[in-house]
Amino acid sequence: MLTVITATLPERAPLLGQLAESLACQSVHVGWHVGWDTDRRSPVPVLNRLAAGVSTEWLFRCDDDDLFDPHHFETVGEHLADNVDIVWTWCRIVGRFAPGEFQQPFDADRLREQNYIPSAAAIRTGLWTELGGVRDGGLSEHEDWDFWLRALDAGARFRCVPTVTWTYRLDDAWAHRS
Repeated sequence: MLTVITATLPERAPLLGQLAESLACQSVHVGWHVGWDTDRRSPVPVLNRLAAGVSTEWLFRCDDDDLFDPHHFETVGEHLADNVDIVWTWCRIVGRFAPGEFQQPFDADRLREQNYIPSAAAIRTGLWTELGGVRDGGLSEHEDWDFWLRALDAGARFRCVPTVTWTYRLDDAWAHRS
């Protein structure tokens, strides 16, 4: 069905372990590829290297501070279709952002002004390849927003599933790479 990819740092091993537990409890099986950001500059090359090894039609990019409810990937899987290229669900946010940050329906005009799509999303692997994966810089300072904008310009079809199926844990202590 799909393969999850995650870039991480060694000091984030406790978060990664909790993510692993949430993936192991899924109601459907998902593959998982983890890569270490050893140069500590950016997750971009790690994510692109991981994505190059994905053989499923869909990849799912997530961060090590995400936790998924047991039916998250089942819910996402119900919306993977020929007429869609990117699928995400809403999330609850724990940490420094205000709740509701990523609980907006898809709106292309709004996306050009503000990134409201979380990085935890299913992406058709062919689209990832066609766009050259994620990159530093570009249309936005954030690699995920840059990808969404390039996907939008390429005519990708977005689908927001308006149900909360995961938790985005953002703590100031984890928010900055050292």
